[in-house]
Amino acid sequence: MAKSVAPKIIKLGAHSCLEGAGTLMEPETINSTDLRTKTRDLMERVKFNREAFIIETFGRPMAVLISLQDFELIQNTLKQAGVANMRREWTAENSDKSMKRKKGAFAKTRGSG
Repeated sequence: MAKSVAPKIIKLGAHSCLEGAGTLMEPETINSTDLRTKTRDLMERVKFNREAFIIETFGRPMAVLISLQDFELIQNTLKQAGVANMRREWTAENSDKSMKRKKGAFAKTRGSG
């Protein structure tokens, strides 16, 4: 039976390379306005250069823009690790908390008028 070897991370200046998985770059942070005005350019950079972007709204990280290839790699890794259900549970739990906060804020707003 072949011995399992963990992927090796190679540092290349500000970038890292995960051997056998392509280049993993440090994500650049952009705001949602830049995303709206530069969508096509950003998508091409993601696809062809495998760059990644953290998208902020009002200074808060909200989403990540990555290549489909990187997304599929992450999905497969999570499935193999058996954490796909953990993600769904976490999302549902935090969605419920978010809705409760929004309902509470709405009630306070309506009650103050």
